[in-house]
Amino acid sequence: MDVRVRPAKTAQECELIGEVHYEACQHLTWFRHVDAEVDPTEAKRFEGSLANAIRKQYHGIVLVAENEGKMVGYLTAWQYGSGSKDPYRHKSVDPCMKRRHLPIWWSVHSQVNEVCRNIQAEVGAFLYIDKVVVLPGFQKQGVGRKLMNYTVKATAETYKLPIALMAAPGKSRSSC
Repeated sequence: MDVRVRPAKTAQECELIGEVHYEACQHLTWFRHVDAEVDPTEAKRFEGSLANAIRKQYHGIVLVAENEGKMVGYLTAWQYGSGSKDPYRHKSVDPCMKRRHLPIWWSVHSQVNEVCRNIQAEVGAFLYIDKVVVLPGFQKQGVGRKLMNYTVKATAETYKLPIALMAAPGKSRSSC
């Protein structure tokens, strides 16, 4: 399998990220818990608009993994600290989803922000990896590793920041 990783370049690619996110994560317990009341079209639009906000307004990292021209995974990350703002709260991120996610989603997001503030207090600004998502048929084949390796290299060359990635043990698969 020849998987290529590269930065997302267009809003259309970010829309595809919404499709990949939904397909890869809809079976996970946390996804059903947070998105139980959400129309799939809205969920896809939300992830796509978030990726596009990170790409354009936050100068973050939005990577896509492709196999034979098909997007099979993605990674989103941005700088946390030093006056940076939260992309989830950006006006371009689908407001309908924000309303639907309340209060569960904002509660989870607040917990993540608290951990990020604690990390920032210890190390200063850092690159926060928000999502690493791989389609089920491509998991356990090194796609997530390629996305992470690209991010580490880009961070070392461009951002020169420590990297933080949070995972909930036992809550999701290592690839999603």
